[in-house]
Amino acid sequence: MTVVFEDFYKNVPEEHKSFVSSLHKQLTKQGCTVNIKEAKHGHTASYLLNRKTIMKWVFQKSGITAQIYGDNLKQYEKVITALPVNMHAKMKKSRDCRCLSSSGCNATSIKGLIFELDNHTYMKCRYHGMFFLLTEQSGQYIEKLVTEELKARQ
Repeated sequence: MTVVFEDFYKNVPEEHKSFVSSLHKQLTKQGCTVNIKEAKHGHTASYLLNRKTIMKWVFQKSGITAQIYGDNLKQYEKVITALPVNMHAKMKKSRDCRCLSSSGCNATSIKGLIFELDNHTYMKCRYHGMFFLLTEQSGQYIEKLVTEELKARQ
């Protein structure tokens, strides 16, 4: 059976439905395709441009989270700097990228994110470096990060 956006959307908490729907429309209007898959805590919704993921919605015990693939992070570092303290803390605590460190990683793995915060350079995993819980406060920042990444890829 084919899984569609509505299967994912019906599990989005009521307080986030409007935001998730608006961002969905914005991304699909700009040429992104949506890939919905079943996962442990519900469906995931991945947004791809030219077959490369820009962001993914993931359900977790804590709520719905946005996993943003900031491949072009250097082009919008000012947006990263402007994030609230709690989002900075999440980025700083995220898993370090083994590909960028001396310990190495899988040869086929995509390199992680390199960014500056508080006069320190961080090298974080691409899959965990920008992984934010959707809240009333974080929504506007998630949208800004996703739209900046989309612009950088177009």
